Amino acid sequence: MLSKSTEYGIKALIYLCRYGESKRVGLKDIAASIDSPEAFTSKILQKLVKADIIDSSKGQGGGFRIIPERKNDITVWDIVKSIEGDSLQNHCVLGLSECNSEYPCPAHDEYSNVRGSFLEFFKKTSISSLAQNWEKGFGELNY
Repeated sequence: MLSKSTEYGIKALIYLCRYGESKRVGLKDIAASIDSPEAFTSKILQKLVKADIIDSSKGQGGGFRIIPERKNDITVWDIVKSIEGDSLQNHCVLGLSECNSEYPCPAHDEYSNVRGSFLEFFKKTSISSLAQNWEKGFGELNY
């Protein structure tokens, strides 16, 4: 359902939540923690910087951090949208270029309900709540 880029983006944000806004984390540490190649991780993080979800700085003490004012309101949807765009809302499950309610694919009607449930989950689930669940022991990142 989600691209590998988006999965890594979500994991990177969960990892950055551990540090809050107090500490910047380097690219190498983030990439290692989410088991992603550095160059690939860098591209993902730059999309999140461009979307004003995280910020970055270079040099001594540089790295990435969640923008303090955004920490508690970043949703999974914010990450999905910043990496994949809005295509998930309109993407045909069969990959057809023209699929809508007027010209539906064979799976359109049933998938519309599923897509709606996914979008609702993505839009109401905050990254900080996922990070808290991780801290409680639900799942394991490589850190």
